[in-house]
Amino acid sequence: MYIARGSEENIRRSIIDGVDKRLVESKLGIQIPREAVDSYGNVHLWGVPSGGYAEKQWRSMKDGDMLLIIPTMRRGVADHCYVTIVVGKYPTDGSNRDSEKALELSKLIWKPYRRRQGVVSEYPYLVFVNSRVRAERFEEIIEVLNVKDLKSITGYRSSVVRVDPRKINRETLQKLVSKILATPEKSLLQELIEETYLELSAKYGWHPVNCYWYSLKYNVCYGAPIFLGGREVWGKEGLFEELNRKLARRGYAGITWDYFRDIMRSIEVQGVIWVNWFIAPNGKVEPHDITIMKPTFTHHQ
Repeated sequence: MYIARGSEENIRRSIIDGVDKRLVESKLGIQIPREAVDSYGNVHLWGVPSGGYAEKQWRSMKDGDMLLIIPTMRRGVADHCYVTIVVGKYPTDGSNRDSEKALELSKLIWKPYRRRQGVVSEYPYLVFVNSRVRAERFEEIIEVLNVKDLKSITGYRSSVVRVDPRKINRETLQKLVSKILATPEKSLLQELIEETYLELSAKYGWHPVNCYWYSLKYNVCYGAPIFLGGREVWGKEGLFEELNRKLARRGYAGITWDYFRDIMRSIEVQGVIWVNWFIAPNGKVEPHDITIMKPTFTHHQ
């Protein structure tokens, strides 16, 4: 297992959303590992700066290793991290020419990352990761790493560090790997979110006077403001809980509220999908409800 750090924006750009496969292949001139490409044709990857300890750790990575990425927060300390699996690296032979290709691509993907040691703006060593990504609370990672507190995790300051295998709880690690592999891709999650949205719209009897888009499958109009739920956040259930029940029925692992929040941040389309955010009882700004005006991720009428 390896632990990396990065800004929330950079994590969202390449780990959660992914990068257009055509861009990556045109810059690198290689075939991307299929496990790193989602059904939208986006490549999921991470970048490592050159020199020092981080580069040394990158060279020791191999396919199948787990990569845990901790977001750096402008204020406070993150309470969750992103977990995925390494499926490839670039450059494969360490040539300067290939490193230059990776460096050119990295400048198109990631913004400079500010840390205590200075600003990192170049990432010539790439890690391709499985397109199935999980956001997990530190409590679960603590169990995997056999540590007593969060400081043991959040205290790492290097861009990439390797966790001593002797410190890892193999049984809980395997459970986490199984959850990653059973996590649906973001594209499927978006489709299921829209389906759940329509199901709840029909359940609540949404029948406006002006109906611009109508779903024949669910016999309901688009355009209803649907409460997102999150019992631990808002105190009652909504679309989030219904989505996880749907995932369970289909044999997938449920997603966490942290990952659901990330999806809500990236799902908005101007004039088509919008999410209202309010200050929740926990004191944080959280997604509260969603409105979808027309078919966006589903293919049914």
